[in-house]
Amino acid sequence: MPIQNYSELSSLKGELELKKHLSEVSQIKYWASVHLVFCKIKEDDYPYLAMIRRVKNEKDPWSGHYAFPGGGVEPGEGLKEASYRETYEEVGLEIPADSYLGEFYQIQVRMGGKSSPLAISAHASFISEGDGGNEQLPDLTPCPIEVDDAFWFPLKGLLREESIMEREFRLSHQNKTLPCINYEGHIIWGLSYMILREFLLQWENASGPISQPLIQEHLPHYPYGLNSKKDKA
Repeated sequence: MPIQNYSELSSLKGELELKKHLSEVSQIKYWASVHLVFCKIKEDDYPYLAMIRRVKNEKDPWSGHYAFPGGGVEPGEGLKEASYRETYEEVGLEIPADSYLGEFYQIQVRMGGKSSPLAISAHASFISEGDGGNEQLPDLTPCPIEVDDAFWFPLKGLLREESIMEREFRLSHQNKTLPCINYEGHIIWGLSYMILREFLLQWENASGPISQPLIQEHLPHYPYGLNSKKDKA
């Protein structure tokens, strides 16, 4: 299990590094913020991750995709504040201020193989009461306009060997074989896959020396218009 040697998520507070994958900064006109919310419950020795399935909308390029709670940053609003507001609006979850781990990733969205005016800021929080965690997972109440369903996925299940695979996706008017996570039929790929992988890499690195870079080997790098073949994500 790739996360078995990791330190507690709470130890990441103030330790996350803000990685930037902004290929053409001058083109960025809009920002969206997403929030990775992890929660620990007493009966399990691993955290859960909150995710949503977006409603199907032919005008939405991510229609029906699995994603993290989040959305557009309003004028005068900070990236962090937007991630809190959008999480509450989309799933009804109020994130305790003291659970915030930090902002860890900024990525410029690509459309049709080119950089777009939209960039995404990714934040993380870990909700845990006391040493053992919460008695139960907080309720998630999907906003029906934007969210088809909301889930607490066990991180242990997402990262089991049989959940990691490659499959064909339709992207930029062509079929591409790409890495993804398939947890009981829930397919996590694209930007959500990249953002989760970046968080897990930082968690792994913060946990101190281990025998091998498990996440880097376990979760394949996602090709997303990097300038070189080096794994920067």
